[in-house]
Amino acid sequence: MDEKLLTFIPKLHFPHSILTGQKSLLFFKAISTKKKTFIVSKAFHEKNHDLVKQLVNDSPLFIQTGEPTIEVFQHFQKVLQKHDSDYLIAIGGGSVIDLVKLLKKDIHIPMVAIPTTIGSGAEVSQYSLLIGANSKQVTASSLLLPEVVIINPNFFKSLSREQIIYQSIDALSHAIESLVSRSANHLSDTLALSSLNDLYTQLTELSDNVAMTDSLLERIKISSTLAGLAQSSAATGLVHAFAHYFGAHNGIAHAQAISVFLLDVLALNAQHTDRYQKLNGLKNLSEKKFISKLDLLLHKLNVPLPKVALHESIEIAAKKIKADICTITNPWSPDIADIIAIIKQRT
Repeated sequence: MDEKLLTFIPKLHFPHSILTGQKSLLFFKAISTKKKTFIVSKAFHEKNHDLVKQLVNDSPLFIQTGEPTIEVFQHFQKVLQKHDSDYLIAIGGGSVIDLVKLLKKDIHIPMVAIPTTIGSGAEVSQYSLLIGANSKQVTASSLLLPEVVIINPNFFKSLSREQIIYQSIDALSHAIESLVSRSANHLSDTLALSSLNDLYTQLTELSDNVAMTDSLLERIKISSTLAGLAQSSAATGLVHAFAHYFGAHNGIAHAQAISVFLLDVLALNAQHTDRYQKLNGLKNLSEKKFISKLDLLLHKLNVPLPKVALHESIEIAAKKIKADICTITNPWSPDIADIIAIIKQRT
């Protein structure tokens, strides 16, 4: 299929199956015991390894220790050639899942994604990132989508409260940026609005210091998954362009970089587009009050917003942010001066 011909047609891409809840790991009992699996995970997720390893017989487990660089991708390509595998299994956050998605597309082996983070949405996204030369390279294709996604609250229990908050804000950014994206459509809007409404409610619960129950973790993750489906269809915007640049150059987690620039970009966008009128149908947010309410929520959540550092001239940084693929789908095209003004506020 020539996917380029479908670029401008409103659409949604889904994984084949999304399994949720405590019983979701029964998937591994449902597949034949003769199936060979190739597992990629993070070094610090030993408990998560055990959850899957006890269900999968004699499967090689490979550790991905950092961001998915081009060199790491090429290394795993060579490793996979030595194994006759029926399934690729990714256990981790966006970096692990993105890496395995690219391997899946390259070698055409079915993939199972088991996210261990809340906010990336990588498990349901047709996009994947690779790190190269101080930049993040985005690949887009429906062929990247996993065949099976397993959402099980046991895999989120190693996250700190701060990590859950940051990652939920990342998911919220997927929802609100896809809602006003130039590629937004009625299908993506429905997912974005539903997830945005729920994520705002769930973050409010977190700001009130409610107990981190399995039920709350699962609800937040499902809301994040809906936001991931929306951004997979409609893409994101300038917030993500900033996060791609400064996350790579400052070595800070993607979700934290999103939090740094979220309100600045939303305030700038709101001056130049009326697309935020879509918020007026929500119970908790509206076009006129969404920035002030999100600002208050971030303060209640006590989210630290660190300063970021420049490693090249501010003009070059601004040009790279403007050239980011996510800026293309921002609801309006910012000038270099607009981008520089935001950088100055955060450096």
